[in-house]
Amino acid sequence: MSYQQQYEVQLLTSAGLTNFLASGTGEKCRWTPLYTPHIVRAVSIVPITTSSITVAAIVSVRVASGGAHDATATADQKTTLTLATGEQPGKIRTRDKLDIDVPVGHALTLHVITAVTDAYKCRASILVEPKWDTIANATGLMTAVTA
Repeated sequence: MSYQQQYEVQLLTSAGLTNFLASGTGEKCRWTPLYTPHIVRAVSIVPITTSSITVAAIVSVRVASGGAHDATATADQKTTLTLATGEQPGKIRTRDKLDIDVPVGHALTLHVITAVTDAYKCRASILVEPKWDTIANATGLMTAVTA
């Protein structure tokens, strides 16, 4: 029996913030399912600063595996989003109709691969769906605690 339930999750930086700067390359934010595997159905990014973009930023969406959570562009990239030049804050960029598996112990990460030239803040969220029918096979990534 399958139970369909989708919900939106904001991605967080390593400092626990919802905003990230697109002015430097590298990993900016992530989300990790802790008990139930999930499918990512959509990714959206919205600029939240007051100036328009002068250089197009390209953001790579990747799945990082295992405890180290390292993701490479060639093997782990699932899709990209581009913040075009001249766009004003508040315009949401979305990539939908996705089918990205994120197993327990793995992470969905956003990496800026082409940075903007100024301190341009963005916020990202994902639309996820739990994989209720999939048992978490997280050997070595989870430890059961008994009371």
